[in-house]
Amino acid sequence: MSKVYTIEQLNGYIERLFAEEEVIHGISVQGEVSGFSVSNKTAFFVLKDGAYTLSCIFYTQNIDSTAYFPKNGERVIAAGTPQYSKKFGSLRFSVSGIRPFGKGELYERFLQLKETLRLEGLFDEARKRPVPQSASEIAVITSAEGAVIHDIVTTARSRNPFLNILIYPVRVQGAGADAAIIAALNELNKHKPYLGAVIIARGGGSAEDLENYNSEALARAVAASRLPVISAVGHETDITLCDLAADLRTATPTAAAVAVTTDIFSEIGRIKAAAASLSRRFADFYTVKRAALVTAGRRLSAAAGANLSARRNLLLTGASRLRSLSETFLDNKLNALNQCRVGLDKSNPLRLLESGYAKLIKDGPVYSVNQLKAGDKLDVYLQDGVVGATVDKINKKVTGKKYL
Repeated sequence: MSKVYTIEQLNGYIERLFAEEEVIHGISVQGEVSGFSVSNKTAFFVLKDGAYTLSCIFYTQNIDSTAYFPKNGERVIAAGTPQYSKKFGSLRFSVSGIRPFGKGELYERFLQLKETLRLEGLFDEARKRPVPQSASEIAVITSAEGAVIHDIVTTARSRNPFLNILIYPVRVQGAGADAAIIAALNELNKHKPYLGAVIIARGGGSAEDLENYNSEALARAVAASRLPVISAVGHETDITLCDLAADLRTATPTAAAVAVTTDIFSEIGRIKAAAASLSRRFADFYTVKRAALVTAGRRLSAAAGANLSARRNLLLTGASRLRSLSETFLDNKLNALNQCRVGLDKSNPLRLLESGYAKLIKDGPVYSVNQLKAGDKLDVYLQDGVVGATVDKINKKVTGKKYL
């Protein structure tokens, strides 16, 4: 009886066989792509060859944006290593690279040239010119016929009817097409230095159809252009050297027309909306400020009234106090004046004369008998007149005696 294996043992044995068989490591397989899909940076697809199929897995996290991704139905050559899953008991081909079948040499040359130009700095973002978003005049280098020029003109004019579009017709495929594009670009740089931008455009096609746009000479001419260059070549998944060297790469010709034009009608609508918004905001601002001003005016009026009333009361109080003080001061002064009047009245010599006293004058008032001698002439002033008199004798008052 033969030996019985567990599924784990058998699958593990088969897995080791594939892992240890170096002859099938790093091989290439040719087939037709079917069921291609990408999930979480991992591509899954099946390679078909007649009735035979091979499940494939392709990890894309380390692949740059220019890598080739096949479409269903395309024949490709996939490089990689077969792997057997011990857990699921299935075989799959782990792919490390894919290239179109029959175009391998062409694609390899493309990759080598791309790397050479990259190292020279032709694709560096730092050297690229800014593309104006609102050009007044542009040029388009493409075929004079077909949907490409129609899409660009229609889109651009629908956004900006005043845009001047210079169409420079050239061949877009076949031998010498790249030279014609270079000549057109050089002529525009020489004779139309005021252009806002130059669009190099063509529709999609096979790798052979796009070969002219992978021309080294064209890539260098685009990089050397003084005018900003927009490349709109092929489909979104097609990346050419012209795309990489251009100042801006767009997925479609329509996108290129959008990139260099301002939608005037949208801008007018935006300006109208902004003006309406500004008007509303100003009206709201005016209403708020007017209400605030009215409120402030009322508060100021109330405060001024209260302040005026307080000042008036203070003034009335001050006036009352001043009047009282003035009256007191005046009464005091009148009393003092009366006292002075009484004192003056008492010392008035006329009052003395009315009491029987007389005033003697001899060349001046006589205050003492020592001023007189017998025979002196005197004027005697009485209450009601003056009498002339002559000194007859003089009796002096002596201490202890009445007179001498």
